[in-house]
Amino acid sequence: MIARLALADLAHERTMTACLALGLAAILAPLLVLFALRTGVVDGLSGQLTGDPAAREVRIIGNRSYDAAFLQDLAQQPEVGFVMARTRSIATSITLLPEPGAATGAVEAELVPSGPGDPVLGDLAGLVSGEAVVLSHRLALDMALAAGDTAALAVIREAADGRRSRVDLPVTVAGVLSAAAGDRSFVYADLAVLEAVEAYRDGYGVARYGWEGEAPAEGPRSYASFRLYAATIGDVEALADRMTERGIGVRTELDRIRMVEGLDRNLTRIFTILAGLGGLGYVLSLGASLWANVDRKRVALSTLALMGVPPGRLVGFPVAQAVAIAGLGYALAVAAFALAQAAINATFAAPGLAGQPVSVLHGSQIALAGLATGAAALAPSLIAGWRAARVEPAEGIRDV
Repeated sequence: MIARLALADLAHERTMTACLALGLAAILAPLLVLFALRTGVVDGLSGQLTGDPAAREVRIIGNRSYDAAFLQDLAQQPEVGFVMARTRSIATSITLLPEPGAATGAVEAELVPSGPGDPVLGDLAGLVSGEAVVLSHRLALDMALAAGDTAALAVIREAADGRRSRVDLPVTVAGVLSAAAGDRSFVYADLAVLEAVEAYRDGYGVARYGWEGEAPAEGPRSYASFRLYAATIGDVEALADRMTERGIGVRTELDRIRMVEGLDRNLTRIFTILAGLGGLGYVLSLGASLWANVDRKRVALSTLALMGVPPGRLVGFPVAQAVAIAGLGYALAVAAFALAQAAINATFAAPGLAGQPVSVLHGSQIALAGLATGAAALAPSLIAGWRAARVEPAEGIRDV
């Protein structure tokens, strides 16, 4: 009954109700716009970081000697998402031919060791095995190659006396990366292929492919460097520190990562300050209005008390009104925000986020804003409810 009376009172004083609801909408709608801009820009930049393998790469500076045990131990570290041994640069420069023995159509490319889990290749990483390779988009375009085609790697060796020899290794194009993965000419191949190329250019024979040369040196294999990627964006700094502690020089995208993290923190602080100031102002305004309304309705409330309505139920009078005003103001704010968001996304584009909306607000965030609005309205309404509960029943008799 109290709730019905409270809502009927709001309907009767519709002008005051509309002013209070519009006041809430005037505060909440800009906050929703600001938070949506923060979400759109920060989430867009964070999404780009997460989806860009280069952001998680820890590039090793210089060449040293790393054995298999070191690399296996490194792969077990929780910060590591992918690690792959890398041969000396003598094995990375390669000539790609349209077919073995071809005299024309050659393109210079770089051999990159790869395998399952390679973040650059994504779903294509599992296809790199044996003589199956993955080509970068630029290289495949220049060679007019597609998945399923065959090609050949031309390996040239120059002896100490100046004599040159060449062997061709037939390979199968297992896949082609998208243009978004970069515009350089790369051949992603099994590590064994790079080991064979390195051995041949060092003058050794490779029995696996029938390449002639000196007998290979015995003993454990070592590698000049390695490819290293952190498991997540948040692991880059810890992984870089781990390498530095071991005396290994690295380069990372930490400046870029920290820029996005700093932007997130700063925008969140700005939003928190503005939301706090706006929310406090509205809570005080609503509280004062509800308190004044209780004072104006003292006779009616005392009459209800005289009729036997307990004080605890009288608290529901301003509470019901506050919830109704908050709901109406929230609905108006969401409608205004939707119009503003459509205009912003149709007019503006964030730098570096081509094709992505600038203003983004998820359903869960809109629902959370509704809960926060209700909670903010509840506090002053309970204070006004305390005032209503203290109305004496005798006041209604004195005014008769």
